[in-house]
Amino acid sequence: MSTDKGCASIQTQSSRLFGLPSLVSEKARVLVLGRFPSITSLARQQYYAHPQNQFWRILQAIFGSSPREISAISYEERSDWLLEQGLGVWDVYASCARKGRSVPLVIIVPS
Repeated sequence: MSTDKGCASIQTQSSRLFGLPSLVSEKARVLVLGRFPSITSLARQQYYAHPQNQFWRILQAIFGSSPREISAISYEERSDWLLEQGLGVWDVYASCARKGRSVPLVIIVPS
């Protein structure tokens, strides 16, 4: 999950960032809402991509049905597995600007 600490609606000279497409299907029973992907997740174009993020491991501990260690399989396989569990992932901000890695999000545009 993102390590950012809060939001502000002030303008900056920062570049606009755009989030990731949602991971949802018609089978989704639970929607995991996030704020906005971390710098690492945006760079890799994967939700919860930072190696220290426990999101995928926690889901595997809860559902226990992944064929292998969840962090060892491809993002596409993890995404398919997540959808098979009836889960979806969606960030509530479609875009924002950010001054640095740990600076709060600014200029937020809701999804």
